[in-house]
Amino acid sequence: MTEGNYLLVDDGDWRHVHELLAEVWYVDPPDDERLRRLLDRHITFGRDAAAARDRTYGSDQRNAELVATTKHRADVVVLG
Repeated sequence: MTEGNYLLVDDGDWRHVHELLAEVWYVDPPDDERLRRLLDRHITFGRDAAAARDRTYGSDQRNAELVATTKHRADVVVLG
């Protein structure tokens, strides 16, 4: 078992990962829940509210948008 945001990316070295795995699940929570969890996690791990917000809506959001383009390659999509 493994986990990772980029397992289904079809670019560079990532393109070979899917074939090494028996099954890949894509977890697809609602955006508001995903953002809330990320914000809470950044604060829990020591970022102040402004830094947590910048990270959540900045690089984390850009990464989420990239990862969302890979959903169609998943064997299973889990909503929630």
